[in-house]
Amino acid sequence: MRQSKYSRQIALALSIITLIVVGTIAVTMYKCQLFNEGTAVYETFIFTTIAAIAGGIAAFWAGVTVAKPLLDTYLERTGYGLAKRKVYFRGSESLIQELRENLQISNLIEPKNYSRTNVSLENADIAILCIEWQAPQDNDPKKEEKTKQWESNADKIIFDFIEEINKNTQSKDHKGLIVYTNGWFGNSTKRMINNRPFSILVNFSGRIVSDIHSLLTTLPPRNGQ
Repeated sequence: MRQSKYSRQIALALSIITLIVVGTIAVTMYKCQLFNEGTAVYETFIFTTIAAIAGGIAAFWAGVTVAKPLLDTYLERTGYGLAKRKVYFRGSESLIQELRENLQISNLIEPKNYSRTNVSLENADIAILCIEWQAPQDNDPKKEEKTKQWESNADKIIFDFIEEINKNTQSKDHKGLIVYTNGWFGNSTKRMINNRPFSILVNFSGRIVSDIHSLLTTLPPRNGQ
């Protein structure tokens, strides 16, 4: 807040200096009659310039007044989300390891905020459920059967996990959910995820870090915070 106050003071000082300089130039040009047209040029050109600059400064301050509270809130939420919110993992170990490595490379949040020892489902702000798909061979006669069975199992895993989240979350809090898979779910499973607030389905590892960042910074504050 102190830095923001200093920035406003500097901007105000620059605005005042600009007006003084422009006004001084205008008066000097008029008195010295640098233009042959004299008063006519002064009135049409110099006054127009001063009015345009003054209008621009007024518009700038109006924009700052409107945007500053929104920007302050965004920065506060972003700082809190990246510094204090916790991430919990469940599911496929290979996919979890992949996501942990991506988070370490990005340096988005501190490792302690997604470590197994410090984070549980109960105290986590975001729960990430990793479901791995091991595709059968194309010539496997049971390929379609195995695919449907996997989709059915995945649907049950997600349903049970959401129920577990609800039991471990206070009624006024909102825990984010990311379901990460390298496979493709059925439509009913997708609807179950989409119908839950603050929930995301991710099928590509390249998106996962940005989606984690999005949830970390947009989740509403916990009850009492």
